[in-house]
Amino acid sequence: VRQLPVKHMWDLFCGVGGFGLHCATPDMQLTGIEIAPEAIACAKQSAAELGLTRLQFQALDSTQDRKS
Repeated sequence: VRQLPVKHMWDLFCGVGGFGLHCATPDMQLTGIEIAPEAIACAKQSAAELGLTRLQFQALDSTQDRKS
């Protein structure tokens, strides 16, 4: 991923963020979605410890349509 010109990446079913955190660069925007709030809390903590500020993790059900 780091060799590709990726500016924004989605990580669905991200769990604790392992894949997204591994792929992320300081300039990349990453959105991670996971249904378990506990896993999202771990992903956010790991991103903070790594100094990655453009990552966003949300506890959502990615199988549900979020239309207003």
